[in-house]
Amino acid sequence: MTDYKEVESFFNKSCMELAKVSEEYRSFGALAKNTLKDGTAIPPKTKEMIAIALGIAARCNPCIVHHVKLGIQHGLTREEMVEVINISILMGGGPSSMYGAAALACYDEFSVKKTAGAW
Repeated sequence: MTDYKEVESFFNKSCMELAKVSEEYRSFGALAKNTLKDGTAIPPKTKEMIAIALGIAARCNPCIVHHVKLGIQHGLTREEMVEVINISILMGGGPSSMYGAAALACYDEFSVKKTAGAW
C-alpha cells in the first residue's frame, strides 16, 4: 500500500535539492507555474485534470500525486477524477487502468477531511 503523503514529501524534498543546483530545473519550475496559472483560457482545475491524465498515461506516480493534490485544491471532485481516469483508460488501456486505480486511491487519501481526533 502506498502512502501518497510520503511520496509527496520525498519528491518535494528531492525537487528542492535539484532546484538548488540546476538552473534548468528552476526554469522548468517557472514554466510550470506560468502554464498552470489562473486567468488564462483554460481554468486551473481543468489544467490539473489534463495533467493527471497525462501523468497516468506516462505512468509517473510523482506526477499523479502532485497534480491530484493541486486538482483537489482547485475543487476537483471525486466524480471528475473518475472521469479523468476513464479517459486515461480509454487512451492507454490496461496500464492506465492500474495507474488510474492508484490515482483514485491518491485522490481519496488527499481529499480526506481532517476531523477532531483524526491524524
